[in-house]
Amino acid sequence: FGPHDDVEGGCRRFTRPRLAAILKRFPVEIIRHTYLHPTAFLPALLIRKAQQVGGLQRTRLEKHKTDLTVTNSFLNLVFLVLGACERFWLKRWEFPLGTSVAVVARKRA
Repeated sequence: FGPHDDVEGGCRRFTRPRLAAILKRFPVEIIRHTYLHPTAFLPALLIRKAQQVGGLQRTRLEKHKTDLTVTNSFLNLVFLVLGACERFWLKRWEFPLGTSVAVVARKRA
């Protein structure tokens, strides 16, 4: 959980198994559940840990800014290509880790 979650209105983080367990309480059939953005997981984890260890505090003016903006055009291209690869892989596999969780469920008849 970090500044990007604040900007996007996130209030909690879920693991894939935890979210699946919550959905099992409802009359739905889980078709698929996976993590998304696995290539961003390690960089995001390292940034969050560095922020925690360094005690980096955000000023009031920074409160409405995400910390995940990449302004380097080369890095933007790298992440664009990685994202395209992830979409290709996601059609075939479920990812064991990532920065977000996705669940596809169907209402039981």
